[in-house]
Amino acid sequence: MGRHIIFAILFMAAFVANINPMHYIFDIGFTFGNLFLFIIGGIYAYKHVIGATILVYILSFVVRGFNPIQVIGLLEVLVVCYYYRKKRRKNLFINVLTYWCLFGLWGNMACYLLVGMKNNEMIFSLINLLINSLFNAFIAQIICYYWKVFRQRQEASMPTVSFSQIAFHIIMGTILAPFFITIITNGAQMQKVYQENNYKQAQTVAKEVNKKIMSWSKLELQKFKLQGKVQVAHIQQIVDQYIGEEPIYLMISTDTNKLIMNSIPSIEEGIASDIEIMPIKEDFSYVEISKIRPVKIFSKELKGYYIFELPIIKSQLNIHIITPIDRYRIMVMEEYLTHFQIMSVFILFVLIAFWALNRVLLNSINELVTLTDHLPSRLTTQEQIIWPMSRISEINLLVENFKSMYTELDKMFEMLQESKEELKELAYYDVLTGLANRLYFKEYLNNLVNSKAAGKVGVIFIDLNKFKQVNDELGHDVGDQLLMQVAARLRRLESYETKAFRLGGDEFVLIHQTIQKESIVALGKSANQIFEESFKLNQEMREITASIGIGIYPDHGNSIDQIVKRADEAMYHSKNRRDKSVYLYNVKKNK
Repeated sequence: MGRHIIFAILFMAAFVANINPMHYIFDIGFTFGNLFLFIIGGIYAYKHVIGATILVYILSFVVRGFNPIQVIGLLEVLVVCYYYRKKRRKNLFINVLTYWCLFGLWGNMACYLLVGMKNNEMIFSLINLLINSLFNAFIAQIICYYWKVFRQRQEASMPTVSFSQIAFHIIMGTILAPFFITIITNGAQMQKVYQENNYKQAQTVAKEVNKKIMSWSKLELQKFKLQGKVQVAHIQQIVDQYIGEEPIYLMISTDTNKLIMNSIPSIEEGIASDIEIMPIKEDFSYVEISKIRPVKIFSKELKGYYIFELPIIKSQLNIHIITPIDRYRIMVMEEYLTHFQIMSVFILFVLIAFWALNRVLLNSINELVTLTDHLPSRLTTQEQIIWPMSRISEINLLVENFKSMYTELDKMFEMLQESKEELKELAYYDVLTGLANRLYFKEYLNNLVNSKAAGKVGVIFIDLNKFKQVNDELGHDVGDQLLMQVAARLRRLESYETKAFRLGGDEFVLIHQTIQKESIVALGKSANQIFEESFKLNQEMREITASIGIGIYPDHGNSIDQIVKRADEAMYHSKNRRDKSVYLYNVKKNK
């Protein structure tokens, strides 16, 4: 509900601002309708921007008449907000600047050329429009950016802000804010000066004309009222003396509004549709006349005049000194054009300086962010990191801190890897013999059986005969020596296809991966041969035998449990036979 109210307020503000430009002097000023439309574009979906913009400009055309400059403004909002929303270019100021470089400048220039605007007047109008657009975009950018920060706070999340955005807002704000304040205050002062100068000049002319008229006899006055050439020439001489070629016009009429003398040129094409009179003093006013011009590209044209009125009661005449503000507009444009040009160059310089500062200040930080991204994986792969260097000491200090932290983390990671290897040794290897243990045996066999590699997996169970007797007669320490010697001999049989394990006690296993059954049987016989040589136990040589049983996957079963069980059964069958032979599981016999 709140978002709908805000949208309605922004829409109404855009419409009101569009039809009521803020004039900082005469009819020259800024329009802030697009400011509110940009804000809508920054907060709401693009479809809402399209609807609001088109409707605002249609209503503006109805109220103020068609103006192609406003069409360029409409396109500005749609294009800039499209790139902001759809293309994710989240800087309205840069988007507007880009739009003006690609289209806005040339479109507005074409419109001004069509109405016959030339030279300084056109340049001034273009710069005025550009500054207006950039100001609208800049203010909208600030509002939209911090609106999102405010929304994050409302959602109970920690809001984050971009340093580059804040720096950009501060730098441009320190330029545009004083610039606009200067324009408005200077405009008011300049208009006041022009009004006062025109008032004094018009007052002087009117008094001289009045003085001349008062010096006439009744007969000369009567002739003047009848537009006598001699009397009119005398008045015109006074006007020429004080005004010269300046565009200041004299109009004298009777109390009955009969026009006696009029130096105003013939009225230009068009019909006056609206006249607004703004009194400045009792005898001095500013008049704006809106004229309908159905032929030219602008449907309405605004004309402004200063009018000084001096009634001559004795002669029953009224003197009007009329000054079009065009002469002052040209002076204002020339004055402000210099300011605008300086400001444009200054803005360009600041943007370049900001870009350079941003590059120097933030590039190192951005590189640091990129380098420290996925830091654990970089530590794992031992990736070589080239740390950035900056001309800013504080950033270099930050980099050094990160380097120190990375070095410490690298040492800790190495220690962790070593600890991991130690834990793996403890978890997967027998402490006494160094062979892989029962846990490793299960995982290793499971991986072989579940792998897609074709072939057979032989499980060779080896159980020492009369191991308990060795422990009882010679002691457990000697028993441990025997186990270590057996493990050492089994380790000699290990290869890429073969791995030895100790399951516990006097139980050992060989796992052999091959494609031939005979290879597994041959390995079993090799395991049996390691017991042909006597073992040195407690300074004595002793003969030790072992019972060996073989189970083969998938010949003797389709699961790990089945193969282990078959190998165990074959081993016990070998133990019962007591002939030191290797026994291969036989389905028929073992049943």
